[in-house]
Amino acid sequence: MSMDLLAKWAPQIDPGFSIDMTFPDISEIFQPSVDDCIPPEGCLYLPEPDSTPFRPIVRRKMARSGSEMCSHFLIRIIRSYPEMMLRRETFPPFIHPQYRTVGGFLPETLANCMSVAQMFTTRTKESKGFMWRTIQMERDRVLTHLHQFDDRELWAAIQVFLIYTIMMEIDVQAVSDAIASCASGDITYDNPAANIAQSGASRSVDEEQLWQDWLFEESKRRTHVLFRIIMMVLDIEGGMHCPRPSPLPEFILVPLPCKKALWECRTSHEWRLEIDRSVQEREIFGLSETGELMVIRGGYDGLKRSPVSWEKWFAGEDGFGTLVMLASGLL
Repeated sequence: MSMDLLAKWAPQIDPGFSIDMTFPDISEIFQPSVDDCIPPEGCLYLPEPDSTPFRPIVRRKMARSGSEMCSHFLIRIIRSYPEMMLRRETFPPFIHPQYRTVGGFLPETLANCMSVAQMFTTRTKESKGFMWRTIQMERDRVLTHLHQFDDRELWAAIQVFLIYTIMMEIDVQAVSDAIASCASGDITYDNPAANIAQSGASRSVDEEQLWQDWLFEESKRRTHVLFRIIMMVLDIEGGMHCPRPSPLPEFILVPLPCKKALWECRTSHEWRLEIDRSVQEREIFGLSETGELMVIRGGYDGLKRSPVSWEKWFAGEDGFGTLVMLASGLL
């Protein structure tokens, strides 16, 4: 699905240029990790717990000492995300506290993850087994009802699976082989595309709905960028896999998340004021394969790429800015 970048933010405005902003299909987020596990066409799939032995989540080895230091700090930051799930006001920077389903509620999978986070942060040696069995039961509930989820609930489930994967990395010694295999999830059911609504931008003139549509798209962007960063520092083969390359071949992360002032808007009115400013700037940022921060500006004569100051870009970013800066040190 090709998306006009800025039209996704403010559909009534024609920015004059477009970028292929295709996000990975859900079927490309979950893939088999062993050669002999081939799912039927059009299915979401992860290996059954009994069919693939559990592989502990391990850190990737870095070639340079500087990269090893960046990897160390990245993992430290990512490990804080389960604790951030304790309150909506402190959600990790890829989950918006105002994000709601079409019905206007916090997705159930996120609400349940908040409860699991409470158990995780107060876990003891005696309660760890119960906690991981609870995660397994929640995993089973999600997979049982997955075909009933709309696109927003489905992406919320992917975000939650990332949180549980991070918990596994932190608490890997306490996770038995059986529970750990289940924690990543296993999915097999008929053509999910038939049950998932297209996530294109709403043409509704309702400002609240436009904001929620934008939040959904920006949450997908942030989740995708976070997953690619996690894959730089952790080997989670046997869990989730995201093979789709960057929409711009020379970039490893593009587009980077929006600015803090836009992401942290609390109301649709605040968002409208900020989105108007963003559209006028007509630019996005990306991290090149060599670790250089680049700005991509659109004009009537096409796209222009140029280096940009890290300081200038970082000044407007939220917690994601630190992740991207450290990720650049790995390249």
